[in-house]
Amino acid sequence: MKTLKIFVDGVSSREHWLHGTWHNMCSRCHCKTNKSYRIYGGRGITVCDDWRGEYGFRHFAAYVLKHMGRRPEGMSMDRINNNGNYEPGNLRWADRSTQARNSTTAKLTAHDVAVIRKRLNEGETEASLAREYGVASAHMNRIHRRLCWIDVPPLEEE
Repeated sequence: MKTLKIFVDGVSSREHWLHGTWHNMCSRCHCKTNKSYRIYGGRGITVCDDWRGEYGFRHFAAYVLKHMGRRPEGMSMDRINNNGNYEPGNLRWADRSTQARNSTTAKLTAHDVAVIRKRLNEGETEASLAREYGVASAHMNRIHRRLCWIDVPPLEEE
């Protein structure tokens, strides 16, 4: 049986820089033996039909290149809605901190961080707030010193 060789941007699909991303995405969502299946396919996350099958990679790569462009330095692909599927309109390039906040294990929201900073500025201790929010004291210290969540603006005065 002859294998169909698909080219994207003049490069064989298996050698294209997006191929690994596409393959891992499909495997996590549709292969029960993948070690990450539980947190992707096991939660009902799928890859849209157009990005699967014989021409799936070609369609996926065409979408990414047209709508998202090349991967910026220090970024990787992220689903905007963490509970949504891999599909058009739900992908973006994101840095590690953005992806960490967009995960199912994230404990704090941007609003939480703004409230925490306000309360720290009013004299509450890092240790008490860490206990209340269920995060490590070291993480609370990083929030306080603006070493993480640096893009969160202060709370608007009510």
